[in-house]
Amino acid sequence: MFGRRITICILAFGLISLAGCTTNQSKPAQPSAARAFSTERFVIAGSGTNLPVTMKLAEAYKTKFGLAVEIPPSIGTDGATIALDSGALELGLISRPLTPSEIEKGLKTIPYAKVGIVFATPVAVPDTNMTAGELLKIHQGIKNTWSNGKPIFVITREKHDSSNQVLYQLIPGWKEAIFRSIDEKRWQIAYKDAEVPRALLNTAWSVGLTDTTEIILHKNTLKPLRINGVLPDPANIANGAYPFSKELSFAYKGVLTDRAKKFVEYVKSEEGKAIIATMGAVPVAE
Repeated sequence: MFGRRITICILAFGLISLAGCTTNQSKPAQPSAARAFSTERFVIAGSGTNLPVTMKLAEAYKTKFGLAVEIPPSIGTDGATIALDSGALELGLISRPLTPSEIEKGLKTIPYAKVGIVFATPVAVPDTNMTAGELLKIHQGIKNTWSNGKPIFVITREKHDSSNQVLYQLIPGWKEAIFRSIDEKRWQIAYKDAEVPRALLNTAWSVGLTDTTEIILHKNTLKPLRINGVLPDPANIANGAYPFSKELSFAYKGVLTDRAKKFVEYVKSEEGKAIIATMGAVPVAE
């Protein structure tokens, strides 16, 4: 965990040069005024869960207004909050709630989408539904075959992954199962969202924790399992019938810059909401 924290810090502070902004630690920015950032490049960075839908929004924004929004590879939610606090980033992408300490530092959020947390498999897997209890048994190493008798291979996420954080609250015993399986090195661990689809496609008879936007991107090769008979489609996510979901938010410190505000307004527009929906996500009302 310590090594991962160092990596996050390096990636986050690397955004200082990427964004072309400067900081002054002796004179922290006041929350009543927007910080000054480079006018040459507009960079939005953060959680890998946010990237597929936000990149689509950025592409449409450039087409409509001729203004480029740069979205680099994932630095994680932690990387985004570190970069925001240091002044290296003006708009971050996060897939979990802010912590009390992050709120104390003046960070704020604007939710814009909700995605379903899904257990995906290659399309060749015959099973289409699992109960929450069966998924728990799979991760505990108790249930180890599919309905056709083929062995189940699990692609899991790290202990502090934002999807696992949600499942800890919704599936009794999930936290203990994940911690124990990781400590015992039972399964392959994916440390970035984009690693999960690749691992699933490279591992026959596998199952892995991902989200509905990745299912859209890999709709011909991966499929989501129903949980307790409920499909993780936008309608079921929106009405709560499928409770396994998480919010995607923009994060910022102090006051939004003008260009960040304009981008957020576009995301919240009817056109932006339509793009979010095409990516298997649910637009979040203000």
